[in-house]
Amino acid sequence: MTKGSQTSLAQLISQIQQGSIQIDFIHSSLTFPEKLFIILERDLHDEFIQWAGNGLCFRIIDEDGFITHVIPQYFKRKDTFLFDVFPS
Repeated sequence: MTKGSQTSLAQLISQIQQGSIQIDFIHSSLTFPEKLFIILERDLHDEFIQWAGNGLCFRIIDEDGFITHVIPQYFKRKDTFLFDVFPS
C-alpha cells in the first residue's frame, strides 16, 4: 500500500466514524466484513456487537438481538449463514 492510499484509507475510516458517508447497506456491493467494520466503527449497535478489548476482533454480545435487529437492517437474509457455520 502506498502512502497516498494509506491517507485515503485513513480519510475513509474517519468519514465512516463520523457518519458522513451515507450507505444503502442492503443494496450496496460491500462485503459482509466491510459492513461489519462500518457498524463497529460507528458504534451503531454496541448493545449487540462491539470491538473486543484488544481492538483486533469483534464480539457479538447479544446474538439474538444481533440477528433480530442488525442483520435485517444491514444484510440480506442469506448472510446469516455465517452464524450457522460457527456455533457457540
